[in-house]
Amino acid sequence: MKIIIDDQIKEVKSGYARNFLLPQGKAVPATAQAIKELEAKKIKLEAKKKKILEELKDLKLLIRPKKIGERGKLFGAITATDIQKALKEKGIKIAKKNLAIENSIKELGDYKASISFGGGQKQDFLVSVCR
Repeated sequence: MKIIIDDQIKEVKSGYARNFLLPQGKAVPATAQAIKELEAKKIKLEAKKKKILEELKDLKLLIRPKKIGERGKLFGAITATDIQKALKEKGIKIAKKNLAIENSIKELGDYKASISFGGGQKQDFLVSVCR
């Protein structure tokens, strides 16, 4: 039996689908209408990813840490969660798993970060940590 689970069309045994996946709402039958909706959803998601990558092309993200020691050392490090929150404030919602930081951010300065959606869709941007 063909079903749609996790945005993919899969072939499973009919008893497994009928007795477990469908009653618990983990999957839907792969009807023509459901497949059409899945394709539309994928197209919309790809467009959203392209829009996000375009927005990040020339972005310089400014982060101001709460505590900075003498000589520009931070109390704690800037993490992917901090970058995710700063992007969210700018209206860009990204999952933390898609963010990558080139080096550990423990001092003031400019750092390179990137967002990757897989399939060669990657965009680098600058993270600036200042007072």
